[in-house]
Amino acid sequence: MPREEVDHWLDCPADLRDHMMAVAAEIGHALQDVYEPAKVGLMIAGLEVPHLHIHLLPIDDVHDMDFSNARPAERDDLESEAARIREALTKRGAKGVSA
Repeated sequence: MPREEVDHWLDCPADLRDHMMAVAAEIGHALQDVYEPAKVGLMIAGLEVPHLHIHLLPIDDVHDMDFSNARPAERDDLESEAARIREALTKRGAKGVSA
């Protein structure tokens, strides 16, 4: 992912914004493949950490995008889910997928 200081998405250079959206789409397709949600939600908030970043969330209801509904996860569970997403990205031919 790009490492350029941008505080607000409206200030993001067009080429960087386009690249971020293309990468988000690749990851979004992988999330759809792995979790089969009704939709993959995309959010750019930037209030909790003051820099531009994209949140992708498998959702079945709009309330699934409320971060206060998140539950803490065990590290092993996070690593297992990350492996599933990496596998889906690899199957889709995504470049730069870490091992």
